Amino acid sequence: MYITPALVAACLTLEASAFLVPLEVATAAKQAKSELASILATTGHTVDLDCPGCPYFGPEDTAELREDVENKIHLEFDIDPQLGLTINDHAIFSSETDTASIPYLVSAPQIRVEDGQQTDPIQLDFAWERLTPIVSADEPDKSILPIRFTILGLQGIPVKVDTVAIDLLQTPDQTSIARITTIPFEDTPGATTCDTTSKWSLCRLRAIIAARLQAIMEAATARASAATKGCHGRKGSNGLGPMGGEGHPHGHHKGGHGHQHGHHRFHRFGHMLHQTLRFFVIPALLGVIGGLMASAVGMLVGQMISYLWIRFHRNGQRGEASREICVVEIVVDEEEKEALIENSEVDGELPPPPGYRDVEAGSEEKLI
Repeated sequence: MYITPALVAACLTLEASAFLVPLEVATAAKQAKSELASILATTGHTVDLDCPGCPYFGPEDTAELREDVENKIHLEFDIDPQLGLTINDHAIFSSETDTASIPYLVSAPQIRVEDGQQTDPIQLDFAWERLTPIVSADEPDKSILPIRFTILGLQGIPVKVDTVAIDLLQTPDQTSIARITTIPFEDTPGATTCDTTSKWSLCRLRAIIAARLQAIMEAATARASAATKGCHGRKGSNGLGPMGGEGHPHGHHKGGHGHQHGHHRFHRFGHMLHQTLRFFVIPALLGVIGGLMASAVGMLVGQMISYLWIRFHRNGQRGEASREICVVEIVVDEEEKEALIENSEVDGELPPPPGYRDVEAGSEEKLI
C-alpha cells in the first residue's frame, strides 16, 4: 500500500535540480578538502625510527651516553630542486649524473619518547642503495626509482633499526616522493649474520652488497630462462585452439609437430654438448695445462738450482784445490849432477829425428 507514494517521491526526486545539505556536512567536507589539498601539496615526509637499545645522547651534552632511555631517530625527507633528495636538509641523492659534489654526510637528532625532547644532530653511519627504476609500458616518460636508506650506527656505535624504503616518482618535469615505508630490521641483509662486537658497519655493508649482487644475478637468470622458454610455452599463434577458429588443419598440425620434435632433439643435443664441454672437456684441458705449467716451472727451478750449485759449490772446491800448492825442493849432489851431464851427452849422440815431408810444398823439413 506504500508502493505508490514511494514511486511518486522517487520521480519527484529525479526531477529535482538541488538538494538541501546541512551546514555541518558542508563544513566537514570543506575541511576535508582543504586537508587533502595540503597533504597533496606537501613534498616532505617525516619518519621517526624506533631505536631499541640505542645509546641516547643527552640534549645538553651529546658526549653523554645513556643506555636506559627509549628514543627514536628523527628523519625528514624532502625534495630540493637543486640538491634532489635530502634527509634533514643534507643532500643524499640527485637525479643529475654529476654526484661528485655530494658530501654524503647525514646527521639526525634523537627524540626521547618519554617527553619528546630532541637532542642535537648526531652523525649517522649509513648505507643507501639505488635500485633499478621501474618503468611502465603505458607511461614510459614516468618511472619509479626505489631507494633504500639503512642506518648502521650513531657516531660509530652500532645500532639495529629498520631500513627506510623511499620510492621516488620521476617525470620529465620534476621528481617527487611517492611513498616511504620501512623494512623490518630482521629482514635486512646481515641482521643475523653480523656481530656488533667488531666491524659491524663493514659487515653490514658487505652483506648489503652481496644481497644486491645476488638479486641482480637472480633477475638475470630469470630473464634468461624466460627468453629460453618463450618459444616452448606457446600453444598457438594467437593462443586459441580449434574452438576459436584459429586452429590449423590436421595435416599441417602433423608437420608442425614434427618440426617441434626436431627442435626439441636439437635443443637436448646442444644441452648435452654444453654439459659435456663444461664438466669434462674444459676441466681436462685445464688439468693438462696446469700439469704442463707445473712441469715447466719445476724444470726451471731445477736448472736454476743446478746452476747455482755448480757456480758456487764446485768453483769453491776448485779454488781451494788451486790454492793448495806444495813446493818441493830437490837437492842434487855433485855426483848426481855429473851423471846427469853424462846422460845429456849420451843423448846428444843419438841419431837425428826422422825427416818429414810437406806434400803440398814438395820439400823436406827436419825437426830440430
